[in-house]
Amino acid sequence: MKQKNDEQKAFKYLKAFAKQFPGSNIELRIPEVGAIQLGSGSKHKRGIPPNVVEINKDIFIQLIEKETSWDKQMQLGNIEASGINSNIKNLFEKFNFKPKS
Repeated sequence: MKQKNDEQKAFKYLKAFAKQFPGSNIELRIPEVGAIQLGSGSKHKRGIPPNVVEINKDIFIQLIEKETSWDKQMQLGNIEASGINSNIKNLFEKFNFKPKS
């Protein structure tokens, strides 16, 4: 049951993240949850995006809830990031989740 709840929570956070940081310069992938494009800059339309970040749902939730840091998870190898603009540490720091009442 916890896994299903975590998937729903991660999906909710992912949707809010896309809304707060619109664009198509970076693809953020959360396996088993979804993928979004975000960030201003060059537009990506087809094929493999030039900037890709992949994080498992548990680490993604911890980053959103400020229970861990981007730098720590990069050092541990828990974030795969490729491309010149794939460091989205500042987006996690700026993210402000506002649940619907």
